[in-house]
Amino acid sequence: LSLISPCFLSIMGEFGYRLERLNDPRSSVHERDIKRVLLEIYNKSGFTDTYDGTAYTTKEKNVPQINSPAFSILAETTPDKVYEQLSEEMIVEGLLPRFIIIEYHGDRPDRNLNHGFPPPPALVSKLNDLTSHCLQTMNIRRLMTIQMSLEAEEISTKYDKDCDNKIRGNKNQAVRHLWSRAHMQVLKIAGLLAVGDNYAFPQVTANNLNWAINLVSSRTYAIIRKFEKGE
Repeated sequence: LSLISPCFLSIMGEFGYRLERLNDPRSSVHERDIKRVLLEIYNKSGFTDTYDGTAYTTKEKNVPQINSPAFSILAETTPDKVYEQLSEEMIVEGLLPRFIIIEYHGDRPDRNLNHGFPPPPALVSKLNDLTSHCLQTMNIRRLMTIQMSLEAEEISTKYDKDCDNKIRGNKNQAVRHLWSRAHMQVLKIAGLLAVGDNYAFPQVTANNLNWAINLVSSRTYAIIRKFEKGE
């Protein structure tokens, strides 16, 4: 990872079982190490940040220091498998608030008969340009600063204060920790949207920020309701 690129996406299926192992108090040292890394690496993607790596008795397994690691997980699983693992302790320790849980509540859809239909050439071309730009930027270790419009800056400041107000005076530790990372999640998602709009000169717009706020807030309230209903 550190020798090729500090940017990495891990796609995991049946993540509920992985979560079960990470949450098991009898889990192995390896699983505890994975949880520790997931907790530490979340805020290490800044331009001046570094992940200190890991040292093992076997030198071949050592992980060297990584500069600005941008590590993402895209996971899928059944809702029941996640919620049966979900506890206040998991939230307080910070693992779950680092994820955005998107749950589908609708009925089973019809089979998509057009799943093999080729995407529009314009979309393919744009994605090709984006990935080429990303690879070039990573190879030369160049920082891409995402700007923010004045309107978006005002919305961001207001949302940050709203999250603070939901935390202050709240004795429910799970709720406090869920809102403590909501603003950071909004900034991360809005930044991705800005890159998708214009990767050469990304700027977060009010629309980007409001979309991200709606996503993060709705997901946060959904988890809080699960706790309130004893689910």
